[in-house]
Amino acid sequence: MDPGVPHCVVLQAGTDQIELFLDTGGGDISIGLMPETIRALQLKETGRIRTLKTNYGKIRYKRVVLPIARIGGIVFRDLVCDRVAEEANPLFARRGILGLSLFRPFTILIDYQGSRLVLFRSGVVLADFDSTLWNRIPSPNHSDGIMIHGTPEGFSKDLTWCLDTGAIARDPGQTRYYNIIKKKHIKGMSGWRERDGMVFSENIAFRAGAAVVDSLNFLAYDFKEPGGIDGFLGADFFFKHRVLVDFKNEVIWIKSGR
Repeated sequence: MDPGVPHCVVLQAGTDQIELFLDTGGGDISIGLMPETIRALQLKETGRIRTLKTNYGKIRYKRVVLPIARIGGIVFRDLVCDRVAEEANPLFARRGILGLSLFRPFTILIDYQGSRLVLFRSGVVLADFDSTLWNRIPSPNHSDGIMIHGTPEGFSKDLTWCLDTGAIARDPGQTRYYNIIKKKHIKGMSGWRERDGMVFSENIAFRAGAAVVDSLNFLAYDFKEPGGIDGFLGADFFFKHRVLVDFKNEVIWIKSGR
C-alpha cells in the first residue's frame, strides 16, 4: 500500500506503475482502469458495454486484458480488467480500482496501520498469526462483498454490514472518519445527534458474535444497495483494526491496530 494513502495499492504493468484505489465494496470488479491508462498501455477493449450500479450512480465499462501485471510479489497473467469512468466515483481521483473479485482465490490481510495489503494463496498461514490474539467473525460468501453480522450499542439485534474500504465518510472538518449506517437505523443507536446537517453517533461499542470491536463512529446516510445491507464498515473500521479475510473458510479475523 501507499503509506501516504493507505487505501491505495500500486500495480506494476511493464514499466508503468498504476495507483489503484482499494475498494472491497466493488464485488463485481477485479481491476478497474481509467480510459487514459488504457490508452497509454495500448490495450484493446473487448466485449459489450456492461453497467454496474454504485452509490455514486451507474458505472459503464468494457473489458480489457493486461498480458502481465504484478502486485507486490504476485504476478498475474492475462488479467481481465474493466474500463471505468473517473466521474462515477469522486474517490477514484484519477486512480484505478482494485476490487473484490481479484481477491477471492486468496486469503488477504488489510493492514492500514502498517500500510500493507498481503495476499496469500488459500491454505497459507500468515507468519505471525496467532488466533488467540485475533477475534474470529463468521463471514458467509456473498457476491456483493465481505459481509458480517454485528450489533452496535443501543440495538437488540444484529444488523448486516459490508466491510468496504471504499466507504470513506468524513466530517465537514475532515478530522474524523465514519462508518455508514442507513438513516432508518441511526436513531436506535446510543448517543446520536445532529450537527452541520449530519446525523451521527461516535465512539459506539460494537459486537460481532463473540468478538468485541473497538468503538466505532457512524454516520447516517440513505443508500440503495442489494443484499439487505444495513451499513458499511469503512475507513474508520479499517484504521482501527487489522483484518484477515479467509474466503475459503468463510471467516474474517480482526485485531485491534492500536
